[in-house]
Amino acid sequence: TDGFYTVSVTATNSAQTSYAVSASMTVSVSSGLSCVQANPTVALSPSGTQSVSPGTTVPYTVTVTNKDNSGCAASIFSLKATVPAGWTGAFGVSSLTLSPGAASSTTLTVTSPASAASGSYTIGATATNSANASFVGSASVTESLVASLTLQVGSDQASYSPPAGANLTATVTVGSTPAAGATVTFIVTKPDQSVITVTTAMGANGLAVFNFRLKPKDPSGLWQVQAVATVNGVSGSSTTSFMVQ
Repeated sequence: TDGFYTVSVTATNSAQTSYAVSASMTVSVSSGLSCVQANPTVALSPSGTQSVSPGTTVPYTVTVTNKDNSGCAASIFSLKATVPAGWTGAFGVSSLTLSPGAASSTTLTVTSPASAASGSYTIGATATNSANASFVGSASVTESLVASLTLQVGSDQASYSPPAGANLTATVTVGSTPAAGATVTFIVTKPDQSVITVTTAMGANGLAVFNFRLKPKDPSGLWQVQAVATVNGVSGSSTTSFMVQ
C-alpha cells in the first residue's frame, strides 16, 4: 500500500547484550499509478418500455459505476432526473460515493400527472462527478401512458363436438406493441351459467393461451368467453363465443 514506512536495524553483541547499536530510516512506497478519471456508467432498470395509466407512480432502479482507474480516490456522483414537464422524479439518495471500479444503486420514483396525455415519454437519469463535472454518465428509458389496452380474444374453432380440446388465445397490445408483463384472465360461461376462470401471463410472443378439454357431459349451446387483461394498473377486455354441439 502506498505510504511512508519506518525500517529499523539493531546490532547486538552476542556475548554482552548491553552493547548494542541501532539505526532507522523512513521509506516512501508509491505504486507510481497516476489517477485517470473517466465518465461513469449509468443503467436504468427495468430498461424496457413500461405501459402505465396516467397518474401512476413507477419505481426504477438506477445503478452507477465508477470507471476511474485504481490510482484515483473515491468520488461522489451527484444524481439528476430528467422527466417531462409536470411530472415528478425523486431519488432515494441524491448522490452516491464510489471507489474506482465500484457500483451502487438507488431508486428513482417517477410519477406522471393524472391529466397527462397518452403517448411515449422519456425518463432519464444522470450521474456527475461532483469534483469534476466534465465526467458524467446518463441513461434513459421510455414510459408509455395509455388509457386502456387493446385486447383480441378468439377460439381455434367456431364449433366443437365433445369430447374435444378447445384452444383460446388473447393478444394484448399497446398500440401495435405487445403489452409486456400483462396478465390475462379468461372467463368462460357455459349455457347452464356455470363458469370457468383461469388467469395466465402473456408469453414472449405476445399471446396468452388457455387450453381446456370439452367433455361429453358438458352442456350444448353457446359458450361465452370474456378475456380481461391488466398491466401496471391499465386494463382492457374483449369477448367472443363458440358453439358446443
